[in-house]
Amino acid sequence: MSQPRSSWRFQSSGVFDLSEFNGQTIVLGFRYNTNLDGVDVPSAPTWEIQNLLLAEPEEEAPAE
Repeated sequence: MSQPRSSWRFQSSGVFDLSEFNGQTIVLGFRYNTNLDGVDVPSAPTWEIQNLLLAEPEEEAPAE
């Protein structure tokens, strides 16, 4: 049986538009998937979220 690798990499999930929820209280959930050599495995010892930003979009200036 091979030993699991100890390396990892961040995977960007992109930008999500949450504007349909303006004025509401919402709960964000995060799904973690992992695989080893292309095979899905049920869990890994660690995961982390890096650079999470929730912000209102800047309003565009009216055209003159």
